[in-house]
Amino acid sequence: MVRESIDTIRQTEKSADQVEKSAATEKEQILQKAKEEADQIRKDAKIQTQKAEQTLLQSVKTESDQFLAQEKENALHKAALLHKSAQSRKEAAKQAVLSVIFE
Repeated sequence: MVRESIDTIRQTEKSADQVEKSAATEKEQILQKAKEEADQIRKDAKIQTQKAEQTLLQSVKTESDQFLAQEKENALHKAALLHKSAQSRKEAAKQAVLSVIFE
């Protein structure tokens, strides 16, 4: 009877050791899987961030190009107006000089 109790206790201890080893192995597997999933989430987030960054940069470049084109157009228009004004003043100056000469 004592022998059976000792054998039962040993068997129970052996089973407990097996359960403990199994739990430790399962814990390691779960932790490894969680690490891999976290790494994948980080990679996906980085890719999404890079895509968003590229989209934003392209948008800024497009807006900048449009702004510069508009400013160039405005500058050319002002230059044309100034040129026309200068021509008009030059002609008026010629007329003034000629009127002084031929008076």
